[in-house]
Amino acid sequence: MSKDSYSDFIDLCKKSIAERKSMEREPLADSVAVRSAQMGRLNTTLRRSIDNLEEELCRFEKNFVAAGGNVFWANSYKEVHEQMRAVIVEGKYRTATFIDSSDTLLFNELGMDYFMKDEKVTLCEEGQLQLMVADMMVADTGSLLLLNKDKDYLKALNNNAVNVFFVTIDRLLSCATYAEAYAKAAGDRGRKNTGIPFATFGGSPHCETIVFIVNNQRTELLSHKRQRQILSCLSCGRCEEVCPVDNVIGKEPYDNVFTGPTGRVMLPFMESLEEYRHIVFACTMCGRCEEVCPIMLPIRDMIMASRREFFEKGHIDSRIDGMLTKYRKYVMDRHKMNKSSWMKQQVFSSHLSHEIKDARQLPHFESKTFNEQYIEEHSK
Repeated sequence: MSKDSYSDFIDLCKKSIAERKSMEREPLADSVAVRSAQMGRLNTTLRRSIDNLEEELCRFEKNFVAAGGNVFWANSYKEVHEQMRAVIVEGKYRTATFIDSSDTLLFNELGMDYFMKDEKVTLCEEGQLQLMVADMMVADTGSLLLLNKDKDYLKALNNNAVNVFFVTIDRLLSCATYAEAYAKAAGDRGRKNTGIPFATFGGSPHCETIVFIVNNQRTELLSHKRQRQILSCLSCGRCEEVCPVDNVIGKEPYDNVFTGPTGRVMLPFMESLEEYRHIVFACTMCGRCEEVCPIMLPIRDMIMASRREFFEKGHIDSRIDGMLTKYRKYVMDRHKMNKSSWMKQQVFSSHLSHEIKDARQLPHFESKTFNEQYIEEHSK
Protein backbone atom coordinates (compact mmCIF):
# COMPACT_ATOMS: atom_id res chain seq x y z
CA MET A 1 0.00 0.00 0.00
CA SER A 2 1.45 3.38 -0.99
CA LYS A 3 1.85 6.28 1.43
CA ASP A 4 -1.01 8.14 -0.25
CA SER A 5 -3.29 5.10 -0.02
CA TYR A 6 -2.39 4.62 3.64
CA SER A 7 -3.16 8.26 4.34
CA ASP A 8 -6.52 7.89 2.58
CA PHE A 9 -7.21 4.78 4.65
CA ILE A 10 -6.55 6.65 7.92
CA ASP A 11 -8.80 9.52 6.81
CA LEU A 12 -11.54 7.07 5.91
CA CYS A 13 -11.26 5.39 9.30
CA LYS A 14 -11.77 8.73 11.05
CA LYS A 15 -14.61 9.76 8.74
CA SER A 16 -16.51 6.48 8.93
CA ILE A 17 -16.23 6.33 12.73
CA ALA A 18 -17.36 9.96 13.05
CA GLU A 19 -20.36 9.36 10.80
CA ARG A 20 -21.20 6.28 12.80
CA LYS A 21 -21.23 8.25 16.07
CA SER A 22 -23.29 11.11 14.65
CA MET A 23 -25.87 8.87 13.03
CA GLU A 24 -29.35 9.33 14.52
CA ARG A 25 -31.50 6.24 14.77
CA GLU A 26 -35.09 6.68 13.61
CA PRO A 27 -37.97 4.41 14.69
CA LEU A 28 -38.79 1.78 12.11
CA ALA A 29 -41.99 2.23 10.16
CA ASP A 30 -44.48 -0.64 10.51
CA SER A 31 -43.74 -2.07 7.06
CA VAL A 32 -39.99 -1.86 7.64
CA ALA A 33 -40.37 -3.45 11.06
CA VAL A 34 -42.32 -6.34 9.59
CA ARG A 35 -39.71 -6.82 6.89
CA SER A 36 -36.94 -6.67 9.46
CA ALA A 37 -38.69 -9.42 11.44
CA GLN A 38 -39.00 -11.55 8.29
CA MET A 39 -35.31 -11.15 7.53
CA GLY A 40 -34.49 -12.02 11.12
CA ARG A 41 -36.41 -15.28 10.79
CA LEU A 42 -34.66 -15.99 7.49
CA ASN A 43 -31.31 -15.38 9.16
CA THR A 44 -32.24 -17.84 11.92
CA THR A 45 -33.30 -20.44 9.37
CA LEU A 46 -30.09 -20.10 7.36
CA ARG A 47 -27.99 -20.31 10.51
CA ARG A 48 -29.78 -23.45 11.68
CA SER A 49 -29.29 -25.00 8.25
CA ILE A 50 -25.54 -24.40 8.60
CA ASP A 51 -25.50 -25.73 12.17
CA ASN A 52 -27.27 -28.91 11.00
CA LEU A 53 -25.56 -29.01 7.62
CA GLU A 54 -24.88 -32.76 7.34
CA GLU A 55 -28.44 -33.72 8.31
CA GLU A 56 -30.04 -31.19 5.95
CA LEU A 57 -27.78 -32.13 3.02
CA CYS A 58 -28.68 -35.80 3.45
CA ARG A 59 -32.37 -34.88 3.54
CA PHE A 60 -32.02 -32.91 0.32
CA GLU A 61 -30.16 -35.75 -1.40
CA LYS A 62 -32.76 -38.33 -0.35
CA ASN A 63 -35.67 -36.25 -1.66
CA PHE A 64 -33.85 -35.16 -4.83
CA VAL A 65 -32.83 -38.72 -5.77
CA ALA A 66 -36.34 -40.00 -4.99
CA ALA A 67 -37.62 -37.60 -7.67
CA GLY A 68 -35.22 -39.10 -10.23
CA GLY A 69 -32.25 -36.74 -9.95
CA ASN A 70 -28.56 -37.62 -9.61
CA VAL A 71 -26.25 -36.14 -6.98
CA PHE A 72 -22.44 -35.87 -7.23
CA TRP A 73 -20.45 -34.80 -4.17
CA ALA A 74 -17.18 -32.92 -4.68
CA ASN A 75 -14.76 -31.77 -1.97
CA SER A 76 -12.72 -29.61 -4.33
CA TYR A 77 -12.86 -28.06 -7.78
CA LYS A 78 -10.51 -30.83 -8.95
CA GLU A 79 -13.08 -33.45 -7.98
CA VAL A 80 -15.72 -31.46 -9.86
CA HIS A 81 -13.52 -31.61 -12.96
CA GLU A 82 -12.89 -35.35 -12.56
CA GLN A 83 -16.56 -36.22 -12.14
CA MET A 84 -17.64 -33.83 -14.88
CA ARG A 85 -15.07 -35.41 -17.19
CA ALA A 86 -16.64 -38.82 -16.50
CA VAL A 87 -20.09 -37.46 -17.38
CA ILE A 88 -18.77 -35.99 -20.65
CA VAL A 89 -16.95 -39.19 -21.64
CA GLU A 90 -19.86 -41.49 -20.79
CA GLY A 91 -22.38 -39.41 -22.70
CA LYS A 92 -19.94 -38.48 -25.48
CA TYR A 93 -20.98 -34.86 -25.16
CA ARG A 94 -19.12 -32.39 -27.38
CA THR A 95 -21.17 -29.20 -26.85
CA ALA A 96 -22.43 -27.38 -23.78
CA THR A 97 -24.25 -24.19 -22.81
CA PHE A 98 -23.80 -21.99 -19.76
CA ILE A 99 -27.39 -20.87 -19.07
CA ASP A 100 -27.59 -17.37 -17.57
CA SER A 101 -24.44 -18.16 -15.62
CA SER A 102 -21.40 -17.32 -17.74
CA ASP A 103 -20.10 -14.81 -15.17
CA THR A 104 -21.33 -16.29 -11.91
CA LEU A 105 -19.12 -16.44 -8.86
CA LEU A 106 -19.28 -20.24 -8.59
CA PHE A 107 -18.35 -20.91 -12.22
CA ASN A 108 -15.39 -18.57 -11.78
CA GLU A 109 -14.42 -20.34 -8.55
CA LEU A 110 -14.56 -23.76 -10.27
CA GLY A 111 -12.82 -22.56 -13.43
CA MET A 112 -15.47 -24.13 -15.66
CA ASP A 113 -14.58 -22.05 -18.73
CA TYR A 114 -11.01 -23.35 -18.71
CA PHE A 115 -12.14 -26.89 -17.96
CA MET A 116 -14.46 -27.00 -20.96
CA LYS A 117 -11.70 -25.72 -23.23
CA ASP A 118 -9.29 -28.36 -21.93
CA GLU A 119 -11.89 -31.07 -22.56
CA LYS A 120 -12.50 -29.68 -26.07
CA VAL A 121 -16.20 -29.19 -25.33
CA THR A 122 -17.57 -26.39 -27.50
CA LEU A 123 -19.66 -23.72 -25.77
CA CYS A 124 -22.66 -22.72 -27.86
CA GLU A 125 -26.27 -21.54 -27.57
CA GLU A 126 -27.88 -24.97 -27.87
CA GLY A 127 -25.43 -27.46 -26.40
CA GLN A 128 -26.01 -31.07 -25.44
CA LEU A 129 -25.29 -30.21 -21.80
CA GLN A 130 -27.10 -27.32 -20.12
CA LEU A 131 -24.93 -26.02 -17.25
CA MET A 132 -26.49 -23.85 -14.55
CA VAL A 133 -25.77 -22.57 -11.04
CA ALA A 134 -28.58 -23.19 -8.55
CA ASP A 135 -29.13 -20.44 -6.03
CA MET A 136 -30.28 -22.73 -3.24
CA MET A 137 -31.10 -26.32 -2.34
CA VAL A 138 -34.40 -26.85 -0.52
CA ALA A 139 -34.09 -29.82 1.81
CA ASP A 140 -37.71 -30.68 2.58
CA THR A 141 -38.80 -30.76 -1.08
CA GLY A 142 -35.55 -31.95 -2.64
CA SER A 143 -35.70 -29.13 -5.16
CA LEU A 144 -33.44 -26.36 -6.44
CA LEU A 145 -34.30 -22.70 -5.97
CA LEU A 146 -33.64 -20.63 -9.10
CA LEU A 147 -33.80 -16.84 -8.88
CA ASN A 148 -34.85 -14.63 -11.80
CA LYS A 149 -36.69 -17.59 -13.30
CA ASP A 150 -40.35 -18.19 -14.18
CA LYS A 151 -42.66 -20.94 -15.46
CA ASP A 152 -41.44 -20.53 -19.03
CA TYR A 153 -37.92 -21.22 -17.84
CA LEU A 154 -39.09 -24.44 -16.18
CA LYS A 155 -40.70 -25.55 -19.44
CA ALA A 156 -37.39 -24.96 -21.20
CA LEU A 157 -35.61 -27.15 -18.66
CA ASN A 158 -37.97 -30.00 -19.49
CA ASN A 159 -36.98 -29.77 -23.15
CA ASN A 160 -33.26 -30.12 -22.38
CA ALA A 161 -31.74 -33.58 -22.66
CA VAL A 162 -29.38 -33.10 -19.71
CA ASN A 163 -29.50 -30.36 -17.05
CA VAL A 164 -26.38 -30.03 -14.88
CA PHE A 165 -26.61 -27.81 -11.81
CA PHE A 166 -23.78 -26.65 -9.55
CA VAL A 167 -24.30 -25.51 -5.96
CA THR A 168 -22.11 -25.21 -2.87
CA ILE A 169 -22.84 -27.01 0.40
CA ASP A 170 -23.76 -23.80 2.22
CA ARG A 171 -26.51 -22.84 -0.24
CA LEU A 172 -29.21 -24.64 1.70
CA LEU A 173 -32.73 -23.90 2.94
CA SER A 174 -34.28 -26.40 5.30
CA CYS A 175 -37.83 -25.49 4.34
CA ALA A 176 -39.53 -24.27 1.13
CA THR A 177 -41.60 -21.87 3.22
CA TYR A 178 -38.64 -19.47 3.27
CA ALA A 179 -38.04 -19.47 -0.49
CA GLU A 180 -40.00 -16.26 -1.03
CA ALA A 181 -38.24 -14.47 1.83
CA TYR A 182 -34.89 -15.53 0.39
CA ALA A 183 -35.85 -14.21 -3.06
CA LYS A 184 -36.85 -10.87 -1.53
CA ALA A 185 -33.61 -10.60 0.43
CA ALA A 186 -31.48 -11.46 -2.59
CA GLY A 187 -33.32 -8.95 -4.76
CA ASP A 188 -33.51 -6.08 -2.29
CA ARG A 189 -30.12 -4.37 -2.58
CA GLY A 190 -31.07 -0.88 -1.52
CA ARG A 191 -32.63 -0.14 -4.90
CA LYS A 192 -36.25 -0.24 -3.75
CA ASN A 193 -36.80 -3.71 -5.17
CA THR A 194 -39.53 -5.79 -3.58
CA GLY A 195 -37.91 -9.04 -4.58
CA ILE A 196 -37.19 -11.01 -7.73
CA PRO A 197 -39.06 -13.83 -9.46
CA PHE A 198 -38.05 -17.36 -8.62
CA ALA A 199 -38.87 -20.94 -9.45
CA THR A 200 -38.13 -24.33 -7.89
CA PHE A 201 -37.04 -27.34 -9.95
CA GLY A 202 -36.88 -30.86 -8.60
CA GLY A 203 -36.16 -32.76 -11.78
CA SER A 204 -38.43 -34.12 -14.48
CA PRO A 205 -39.11 -37.50 -16.13
CA HIS A 206 -38.60 -35.76 -19.49
CA CYS A 207 -34.91 -35.00 -18.90
CA GLU A 208 -31.85 -36.09 -16.94
CA THR A 209 -31.00 -33.83 -14.00
CA ILE A 210 -27.61 -33.80 -12.27
CA VAL A 211 -26.53 -31.64 -9.36
CA PHE A 212 -22.93 -31.18 -8.21
CA ILE A 213 -22.75 -30.29 -4.51
CA VAL A 214 -19.39 -28.61 -3.96
CA ASN A 215 -17.47 -28.17 -0.72
CA ASN A 216 -14.22 -26.50 -1.88
CA GLN A 217 -12.86 -25.75 1.63
CA ARG A 218 -16.15 -24.46 3.08
CA THR A 219 -16.13 -27.08 5.81
CA GLU A 220 -12.96 -25.39 7.12
CA LEU A 221 -15.24 -22.62 8.38
CA LEU A 222 -17.62 -24.96 10.18
CA SER A 223 -15.17 -25.54 13.05
CA HIS A 224 -15.20 -21.80 13.81
CA LYS A 225 -18.43 -21.10 15.66
CA ARG A 226 -18.58 -17.36 14.95
CA GLN A 227 -17.00 -17.17 11.49
CA ARG A 228 -19.11 -19.99 10.04
CA GLN A 229 -22.11 -17.65 10.06
CA ILE A 230 -20.64 -16.11 6.91
CA LEU A 231 -21.77 -19.24 5.05
CA SER A 232 -25.30 -17.82 5.32
CA CYS A 233 -24.26 -14.85 3.15
CA LEU A 234 -26.55 -14.20 0.19
CA SER A 235 -23.66 -12.92 -1.97
CA CYS A 236 -25.74 -9.86 -2.83
CA GLY A 237 -22.69 -7.54 -2.79
CA ARG A 238 -24.31 -4.73 -0.81
CA CYS A 239 -21.67 -4.75 1.93
CA GLU A 240 -18.89 -4.34 -0.60
CA GLU A 241 -20.64 -1.37 -2.20
CA VAL A 242 -20.68 0.64 1.04
CA CYS A 243 -17.36 -0.49 2.55
CA PRO A 244 -15.02 2.55 2.85
CA VAL A 245 -11.94 0.30 2.74
CA ASP A 246 -12.94 -1.48 -0.45
CA ASN A 247 -13.71 1.86 -2.08
CA VAL A 248 -10.00 2.66 -1.61
CA ILE A 249 -8.21 -0.64 -2.19
CA GLY A 250 -10.61 -2.19 -4.74
CA LYS A 251 -10.57 -5.92 -5.51
CA GLU A 252 -6.96 -6.33 -6.60
CA PRO A 253 -5.45 -7.01 -3.11
CA TYR A 254 -7.75 -10.02 -2.70
CA ASP A 255 -6.63 -11.72 -5.92
CA ASN A 256 -9.65 -14.01 -5.52
CA VAL A 257 -13.30 -14.39 -6.51
CA PHE A 258 -14.23 -13.56 -2.91
CA THR A 259 -13.84 -9.88 -2.03
CA GLY A 260 -15.25 -7.29 0.34
CA PRO A 261 -16.19 -7.78 4.02
CA THR A 262 -17.32 -11.37 3.44
CA GLY A 263 -14.03 -12.16 1.73
CA ARG A 264 -12.14 -10.95 4.82
CA VAL A 265 -13.93 -13.56 6.89
CA MET A 266 -13.81 -16.43 4.40
CA LEU A 267 -10.44 -16.30 2.66
CA PRO A 268 -8.04 -16.98 5.60
CA PHE A 269 -9.87 -20.28 6.19
CA MET A 270 -10.86 -21.26 2.65
CA GLU A 271 -7.52 -20.37 1.11
CA SER A 272 -4.08 -19.84 2.67
CA LEU A 273 -3.96 -18.45 6.19
CA GLU A 274 -0.41 -17.25 5.52
CA GLU A 275 -1.50 -15.37 2.40
CA TYR A 276 -4.78 -13.87 3.63
CA ARG A 277 -4.43 -13.38 7.39
CA HIS A 278 -3.66 -9.67 6.91
CA ILE A 279 -7.00 -8.80 5.30
CA VAL A 280 -8.99 -9.23 8.53
CA PHE A 281 -7.16 -6.15 9.80
CA ALA A 282 -8.22 -4.05 6.78
CA CYS A 283 -11.45 -2.94 8.45
CA THR A 284 -12.49 0.30 10.20
CA MET A 285 -15.30 -1.42 12.18
CA CYS A 286 -17.70 1.29 10.98
CA GLY A 287 -20.58 -1.18 10.73
CA ARG A 288 -21.91 -0.07 7.35
CA CYS A 289 -21.77 -3.64 6.07
CA GLU A 290 -24.11 -4.78 8.83
CA GLU A 291 -26.53 -1.93 8.24
CA VAL A 292 -27.11 -2.87 4.60
CA CYS A 293 -26.98 -6.67 5.04
CA PRO A 294 -30.46 -8.05 4.18
CA ILE A 295 -30.17 -10.81 6.79
CA MET A 296 -28.25 -8.76 9.36
CA LEU A 297 -25.08 -10.86 9.53
CA PRO A 298 -22.77 -9.79 12.42
CA ILE A 299 -19.79 -9.21 10.14
CA ARG A 300 -17.81 -7.09 12.62
CA ASP A 301 -18.16 -9.77 15.26
CA MET A 302 -16.79 -12.37 12.84
CA ILE A 303 -13.83 -10.19 11.86
CA MET A 304 -13.02 -9.51 15.53
CA ALA A 305 -13.22 -13.25 16.26
CA SER A 306 -10.66 -13.90 13.52
CA ARG A 307 -8.36 -11.19 14.85
CA ARG A 308 -8.46 -12.62 18.38
CA GLU A 309 -7.88 -16.13 17.08
CA PHE A 310 -4.88 -15.09 15.00
CA PHE A 311 -3.30 -13.32 17.98
CA GLU A 312 -3.99 -16.17 20.42
CA LYS A 313 -2.62 -18.85 18.08
CA GLY A 314 0.37 -16.81 16.95
CA HIS A 315 -0.76 -16.56 13.34
CA ILE A 316 0.77 -13.11 12.92
CA ASP A 317 4.35 -11.91 12.54
CA SER A 318 6.16 -12.27 15.89
CA ARG A 319 7.67 -8.79 15.62
CA ILE A 320 4.27 -7.20 15.07
CA ASP A 321 2.79 -9.29 17.88
CA GLY A 322 5.52 -8.10 20.25
CA MET A 323 5.12 -4.49 19.18
CA LEU A 324 1.33 -4.54 19.67
CA THR A 325 1.61 -6.27 23.03
CA LYS A 326 4.03 -3.63 24.32
CA TYR A 327 2.00 -0.77 22.96
CA ARG A 328 -1.25 -2.19 24.35
CA LYS A 329 0.28 -2.11 27.85
CA TYR A 330 1.32 1.49 27.24
CA VAL A 331 -2.04 2.79 26.05
CA MET A 332 -3.94 1.00 28.83
CA ASP A 333 -2.05 3.11 31.36
CA ARG A 334 -4.24 6.16 32.09
CA HIS A 335 -1.28 8.29 33.17
CA LYS A 336 0.58 7.59 29.91
CA MET A 337 -2.55 8.14 27.85
CA ASN A 338 -2.64 11.69 29.15
CA LYS A 339 0.83 12.56 28.00
CA SER A 340 1.27 15.05 25.17
CA SER A 341 0.67 13.94 21.59
CA TRP A 342 4.32 14.36 20.54
CA MET A 343 5.47 12.10 23.40
CA LYS A 344 2.95 9.40 22.48
CA GLN A 345 4.05 9.74 18.89
CA GLN A 346 7.65 9.13 19.94
CA VAL A 347 6.73 6.02 21.93
CA PHE A 348 4.60 4.66 19.11
CA SER A 349 7.38 5.24 16.59
CA SER A 350 9.96 3.56 18.82
CA HIS A 351 8.04 0.26 18.63
CA LEU A 352 8.06 0.19 14.83
CA SER A 353 10.78 -1.17 12.59
CA HIS A 354 12.58 1.04 10.09
CA GLU A 355 10.98 -0.94 7.25
CA ILE A 356 7.48 0.04 8.41
CA LYS A 357 8.38 3.67 9.09
CA ASP A 358 10.07 4.06 5.72
CA ALA A 359 7.26 2.41 3.77
CA ARG A 360 4.24 4.04 5.40
CA GLN A 361 2.92 7.36 6.54
CA LEU A 362 2.26 6.91 10.26
CA PRO A 363 -0.97 8.20 11.83
CA HIS A 364 -0.82 11.22 14.12
CA PHE A 365 -2.20 11.38 17.64
CA GLU A 366 -4.86 13.86 18.71
CA SER A 367 -3.49 17.05 20.20
CA LYS A 368 -5.83 16.75 23.20
CA THR A 369 -5.14 14.27 25.97
CA PHE A 370 -7.55 11.51 26.92
CA ASN A 371 -8.82 13.42 29.99
CA GLU A 372 -9.35 16.58 27.96
CA GLN A 373 -11.40 14.72 25.38
CA TYR A 374 -13.38 12.90 28.09
CA ILE A 375 -14.26 16.14 29.91
CA GLU A 376 -15.18 17.87 26.67
CA GLU A 377 -17.40 14.99 25.57
CA HIS A 378 -19.28 14.74 28.86
CA SER A 379 -19.76 18.49 29.33
CA LYS A 380 -22.01 18.73 26.26
